[in-house]
This record gives sequence, structure tokens and C-alpha cells, in this order.
Amino acid sequence: MNKSISWGDCWHDATLERIIIEYNDIIIEIEREEIITKLRCSNFLGIKYLGQWDENVINRIYSTYDYDIIQEAKKNVAQHNDTKNLGGGVRNFDTEWICVNLELIDGVVIQIVCDNIEYQSKGGGQGTVLRPAPNIEV
Repeated sequence: MNKSISWGDCWHDATLERIIIEYNDIIIEIEREEIITKLRCSNFLGIKYLGQWDENVINRIYSTYDYDIIQEAKKNVAQHNDTKNLGGGVRNFDTEWICVNLELIDGVVIQIVCDNIEYQSKGGGQGTVLRPAPNIEV
């Protein structure tokens, strides 16, 4: 399956404030016009973040089901773990993984492989974006 889903233009001029790695989740905090939005990438399988230099301004955020990082993460996990058991008691290796891509204006792309995406915005809304529809504005 080769899908790339854009989450619209709502991220222009937003800044990446922090990335928090918890036991099962990665939380991304984004600020735009004094509103903080949190993306929670649940049951993450991996993260790739190379080349950060100067900018934390977000160009776009999109997700896909068909990315090399998904296969790379699965291969690495399978080499070092018994994938027949639930990882951390909750991760199912055979789930349909999704790759969340945060592209910064300097070209850096942060990629997170997870099985669920939720968002919460102070002053905005909240919800689950497990399998996002095209052009979701959050």
C-alpha cells in the first residue's frame, strides 16, 4: 500500500517545541500563534531524526503507510526480539504501522513509526487520527 496523506497547510509558521519519548509513546509539542498542539504517536516502533541545525519551523506534516523506515524498524526489532509476544505488553508486530513525517523548513524530516496518532490542542480540539483522512486540519 503506497499512501501519502498530507495534513493540510495548518502547520505553516508553527514551531517544533519539543519531542518527548516515553515508554510506549512519542509526544510532539508544536506551537503556533501561542496555541500548543500535542501529537501523541502511540506504541512507537522507531524514530529517525538526522541533521538538525538551525530551524525548528515546520513546513508540513504528513503520514504514510509505505516508507523504508517502517521496514527498517521492523527488521531491526525482529533481529533483536521475539516478535510473537506483545512488545511492552501492547505492541503487536503485525499491525499496520504508519510513519508520521515532520518536515522542517530547512529540509530535515523527522520520521516516527507508530500504530496510532492522537492530537490535542489547547484552544483547539482533540481526537484520534488512527488512519487519517486526506487534508485533516487540526
